[in-house]
Parts: sequence; structure tokens; C-alpha cells
Amino acid sequence: EGRFRDEERLKAALIEFQIEHTNNQFCERVLPSTSQMRSAGRTDLLSALDRYGGTEAVAGRLKMMSSRHYSYHAEFLNFLRELRGYLRESGQEGVMPSMIQLEREGRHDIKKLITKHGGMRVMAARLDLTLSRGRTDLVWGPFDLDFAIEVLEYAHMLALDVEGGDEIRMPTMKELTSFGRMDLDELVVQYGGYPEVGRRLGLDC
Repeated sequence: EGRFRDEERLKAALIEFQIEHTNNQFCERVLPSTSQMRSAGRTDLLSALDRYGGTEAVAGRLKMMSSRHYSYHAEFLNFLRELRGYLRESGQEGVMPSMIQLEREGRHDIKKLITKHGGMRVMAARLDLTLSRGRTDLVWGPFDLDFAIEVLEYAHMLALDVEGGDEIRMPTMKELTSFGRMDLDELVVQYGGYPEVGRRLGLDC
């Protein structure tokens, strides 16, 4: 415990662990997961985290993200990329594939993530995709899959900054325009504003 008598020393040890055990550009911004540390026998890190108030509390003070928070958002972005690729390859852009179709074509990964993130009707509404079978009474308004992916990519890029805080969040108007993306800012307004777009993408403002 003497090794981690202050949180900065603990942070350095956590980052060192991530660099050693992960091949990820976010390794200096994300706390290792409990299972990672336990598997590596790093009970010293686990004990220190508990002593300083637990993973979430330490993440907030150190301006790092918890593994759970990062994993959720990284998985969602990857899911949207995979879904877009699948729709392009199958020639059905703008249409949510059916579970039967995904099962038949062996895309169990996409099927599983659709279910995890709310199901077919909810995901179709969130992304403004037409259901391939039947109609839905669940309508969230206009949206665009390419736009969603771009906003999420900027959110991840901003989170890489050492001062990015302890979460992946919705970019602000100032941030998007500073990147020269006035087009994205205009689309955010068109799609209901920053809080609404953030809600559809699972991002806090």
C-alpha cells in the first residue's frame, strides 16, 4: 500500500498496467477493468482503488474513464460501423435488417448488439432506419447513420485529450466548429439540438 500513498502514483501504475496489457490508443485514459487486474494478479491495484473510494470515484478524480464506460461507447461506435458496412454490402442502406436475415447470413455479432442496445424497433427509431418487415409506431424523427458515426468519432477523439474528463460525451457546437465541421453543427440543429442528438447516441452533454 505504501507504493500508492497518493493518487498520482496510483494513476501512473494504472497507466503502466494498461500500456503493458492493452493495445489501445485510450490506454492512458481508461482504468483497467477489475477482471483484467484480477487475472494479472494485481491485487495491489485493486486494494488501492478500494482504499481511494472505488473505481468510479477514482476515475472521476483522475480524469480517467472507467473500463465499463469506455467499453460501452467503444462497442456502440463499432456496432454502428459494422451495421453501416453490412447495409452497404447488402445494398439496403436506410433499412434495418431483420433478425432472421442476420441469423441466416451469420451476422450474429450485429444481431446480438441490436438486442443489447434496445432491440430492432428501438434501434430503427434511434437511427431513422425503415424496418424491413412491417411498420413501427415508434418514431424519433429524422436522423442519419453516417452523421451518427461521425459525431461519435469526434466524441472519442475529444476524449483522448488528457483533459477530456472521465467520460465520452457529446461534442459542443464550439468543438465541432473548431474542427471546421459547421456541417455537423447544422445537422445537430436539424436533428433536434445537442441534447436530443446526445440522447440518441447515448452521450451526455
